[in-house]
Amino acid sequence: MPTSPSTPKAVASPTALERRERRLVGLPAPAVPGRGWFSSALHRPTTWLLVVFFPLCVFLLWRIYLMFRVQTITSVAQATEKAGQRMEPTVGQFNEAVVKCAQLAAISLAIGLFLYFLIDRIHRTGFLLKVICVFWGGAVAVYFAVFVNSWVAALLGDSANDESASTKAAIYVAPFVEEFAKATVLILLAILVRRRLVSAIQVVTLAGLSAMSFAATENITYYLKTYVSAAMVYGQDPTSALRAMFLQRGLLTWWGHPLFTTCTAIGVAFAMRNRSKWVRVVAPLAGYLCAATLHMLFNGSSLFFGDDAGAAMTFLLIFGASGVIGLLIRYFIHLRSEGRLVGQRLADFVREGWLDPRDPHVFSGFFRRVKLLLAALLRGPRTLIATVRIQRAMIELAYLRASVTWGTVDEAGQLRSRELLAIIRDARGTGLSETDGLHIKPTNWTLRNIRAALGRLIARLRPRRSPGSTPPLAPPPTGTPVMPPSPQAGQPVGAGRRWG
Repeated sequence: MPTSPSTPKAVASPTALERRERRLVGLPAPAVPGRGWFSSALHRPTTWLLVVFFPLCVFLLWRIYLMFRVQTITSVAQATEKAGQRMEPTVGQFNEAVVKCAQLAAISLAIGLFLYFLIDRIHRTGFLLKVICVFWGGAVAVYFAVFVNSWVAALLGDSANDESASTKAAIYVAPFVEEFAKATVLILLAILVRRRLVSAIQVVTLAGLSAMSFAATENITYYLKTYVSAAMVYGQDPTSALRAMFLQRGLLTWWGHPLFTTCTAIGVAFAMRNRSKWVRVVAPLAGYLCAATLHMLFNGSSLFFGDDAGAAMTFLLIFGASGVIGLLIRYFIHLRSEGRLVGQRLADFVREGWLDPRDPHVFSGFFRRVKLLLAALLRGPRTLIATVRIQRAMIELAYLRASVTWGTVDEAGQLRSRELLAIIRDARGTGLSETDGLHIKPTNWTLRNIRAALGRLIARLRPRRSPGSTPPLAPPPTGTPVMPPSPQAGQPVGAGRRWG
C-alpha cells in the first residue's frame, strides 16, 4: 500500500540503484537533499546545452554563411561570364541581399512556428525543447546536409560543370541526407528526455519545428541565388524574380519539409509507446524511409514533368493538400483519443483514493483546462502558477500511468507518481482545479471595486511625505518685518494648550 501524500515521509538520499532505474526509463532523477544551486545546475542537462549547444549552432550558422557566400559569388560570376560579361558581386552587395532574403524566409518560418505552437495543446512541450529543435534544424541539420550533399555530388561528377550530377544528388541523395539530419534530434531527445515526450503530438511538433527551421535556412540560399543573379544580369528585375521564388517556395510549397519529417516523427512516437525492442528499431526506420520516399517524389516532380512547370506545380499542390488534410483529420481524431486516455488513467488514481472524483473529467478536456487557465490568469500570478503546476502534473501523471500499463516504465514510475501527487496536493490550495460553478471573471470584479482598486493604485504611486513633516512656508514679501509668535497669556512658551 503506497504511503499517502498527506503524510509525507522524511526525504532520504537517493541510492545509486534508484537513480539508475529512473535514468533507464527516462524519469527525472530524485532530488538530493543538501545540494546547492551551483551543484544542481551542473547536474542539469539544460546547463550544458546553454554552454555547448547554442554557441555551436551560432558557429555553424557563421560557417554556413561563409560557404554560401563563396558559392553564390562564384556561381553568379560563372553565369554572367557565360552571358557575355563577367559580373562578380561584392561582399557588401551579398550581405544586403542576405538581409532582404532573410526577411522573406522569416515570414514562412513565423507562420510555421505559430501553427506548431498552436497544435501542441494536449501536454505542451517545454519551450527549451522547442528552441533546441529550431536551432538544430536551422544550423546543425543544414550544415550536415550541405557537407554530405556536396561530397556526394562531387563523387557523382563535377557539380560546377555537370548539371546532371546536381540533379542526381537532389533526387537520389538529398532526400535521405536531409531527412536524416532533421530527424536526428528526435532520436536524441527520445533517448535523453523521453519522459517529457508523452504524446505523439509533441514528437510531431518538435519534428515540424526542426523542419520549418531547416526550410527557412534552405530558402534563404535559393532566394540569394535568384536575387543576386538577376541583379547582376542587365535587363532583369531582381525584385520580381525574388517574389516569384518566394511565392513558389515560401508560400505554395512551404509544407514540404514539415510533411516529410512528420512521417519520421510518427515512427518515433510509435516506438516510444511500444515495449518490443524490435518495434522500437523498425518503427523509426520505416517512418524515415517513408519520409525520404516522399521527399524523393517531391524533388523528382520537376524531372518527371520536364518543361511543363504548371503541371509540376499542380501535382505538388494536390500532393501537399492531400497530405496536410489527412494529417489534420488524424490530428483531431488523436486529440479525442488522447483525452480519453488521460481520463481513464486519472480514474485509476481516483479508485485508489489519490485524486478527487472530478479530476478525470476536468483535466481530460482541452477547453476545461483552458477555462481554468483563463480564470487563474484573472486571479493573480500565484493562482496562475499553481494552476499550471496542477495541470502539468495531472497530464504527466496520466501518461506515466499509461507508460506503466504499456510496460515501457517499471516500478520506478511509482516513485515519480508519488512526487506528482505531492505537487498536486500542495498546489490545490492556491490553484484552480474545478470548473463546475467557476466563472472566468472573479465575482468581486464589479465596476465599483475596479474604480476603488485603481484609486488605491494611484494613491500608492503618488510621492509621499515623511510622517510629521509639514509643507514649507512661503517666504514673506521683501521689506516685511518678521515678528515671533506671542505666547498665550499666563502660559509659558511651549506649554500645552488648555481646553475648557
